[in-house]
Amino acid sequence: MATDIDGTLLNVRDEVPEGHRRILARVVDSGATLCLATGRPPRWLPEILGDLGQQPLAVCANGAVIIDTSSGEVLWSRLLEPAALEEIARIVRVELPGVGLAAERMGRD
Repeated sequence: MATDIDGTLLNVRDEVPEGHRRILARVVDSGATLCLATGRPPRWLPEILGDLGQQPLAVCANGAVIIDTSSGEVLWSRLLEPAALEEIARIVRVELPGVGLAAERMGRD
C-alpha cells in the first residue's frame, strides 16, 4: 500500500496522527508492503519515520529515488547528470530571471 506524505499521512503540524499509525500497523501486520511516496528528498525521511513507527519503502524526490528505509539501501534511482542540470539552470536564468533553483545530491561529492 502506498501513501503520500504531505497533506495525506501528515497533519498540519507535520505529525503522523495516532489513528494513521494504527491503520498503517494493521496494513503491515496483514502482510502488505507499505510504501511512502513524496516529493521530498530522502534526507527528510528520518524525521517522518520516527513518528511513524514503521520502516517502509519510500519513493522520494518526485520519483527519482526508491529507498528501503529499514536498511537505508537505495533500491533504484534515476538522477540527472550535471550537464543536464547546467542546461536546466541556463534555461531558467534566461526564461525566469530572478527565480532560484536548487538540486539535491545523492551520495556524490
